[in-house]
Amino acid sequence: MESLDQTQSQIVAAAIQLFSENPDKKPSITEIAKVAHVHRNTFYHYFETRSEVVFAIFSELFSFPANEMLPFSELVTQFLDIIDEHRLLFVHLANFHETFDVEMLTVFMQGVGKMTFFEALSSAERQLLYYSMVGVLTGWIKNPDRIKKDDVRTFLLRSSAWNTPDETKKISR
Repeated sequence: MESLDQTQSQIVAAAIQLFSENPDKKPSITEIAKVAHVHRNTFYHYFETRSEVVFAIFSELFSFPANEMLPFSELVTQFLDIIDEHRLLFVHLANFHETFDVEMLTVFMQGVGKMTFFEALSSAERQLLYYSMVGVLTGWIKNPDRIKKDDVRTFLLRSSAWNTPDETKKISR
């Protein structure tokens, strides 16, 4: 019998495959289960909804060593590289998953949210920063010919004001 992690990994891998193969189609739970070689009921044993699978995808793709210290600019670069590497997956997620923005920014802000600057922001300032980041990232994911990765990186670094010229501020994940 497979362990919980192995079965979950199969389901997540199947979802990634199907979401990436056709970013304009929303595969059914049955299709995901079939590609994962599990029964539909097994899917529901591990995930109640498709959104839970999406969150698991984000957790898998953006899992970094917990104690790794990186300059903020490197964190942004790695984040954008992962999205770029899985472009069709992210196009699909941006098109079909209403919680896409929450899941994407949750992963990104996990490390960033611990910083003093972010904690000092008012609720309204956090929302403005959050929505501007979501808008730019979603725009880049859907329109890579018009919005360039370097421009997105620059925007994230400038709008956050977390980086310093000498890269001395570090983020612990």
